[in-house]
Amino acid sequence: MSPAAKKKKILKFIRWFLYSLLFSCLAVALFVAYVVLAIISNVDQRNVKVEGIVMDENTNQRLANTAVVIYSYRFMSDRGTQNYDSCQGFDTLYLQTDHRGYYSVSIDYSCAVTIRVGGEKYRRKVYYPPLRKRIIQNIYLEST
Repeated sequence: MSPAAKKKKILKFIRWFLYSLLFSCLAVALFVAYVVLAIISNVDQRNVKVEGIVMDENTNQRLANTAVVIYSYRFMSDRGTQNYDSCQGFDTLYLQTDHRGYYSVSIDYSCAVTIRVGGEKYRRKVYYPPLRKRIIQNIYLEST
């Protein structure tokens, strides 16, 4: 094999090695970014306000004195420990709409919220709104 052919073969190997190294570094960087973002995004939202109006689906009239139950889940347990893989703490908040059909509550920490609403003459509905600093969930109940 001539010296020029050996040099070409060595340069080809070096190029392949550098591309492989670059690809490996990129893969590791993406993995680290994914892990960091996953940890950062799995934190309890602070000071969440849940509010809305409960109305009759057919007449659009606001429903006063309707039971609203809000389940709030937290990454922080009742003992103060945190686990970012799953929600550890749980709060149940019992509300009732006012004379205008309005309900509102503030939650200190939450990673997920479920809203359950029902009345004497209405079918129960359950909502799973996306978690935000301010959740506005207007609810239309269907008569039984």
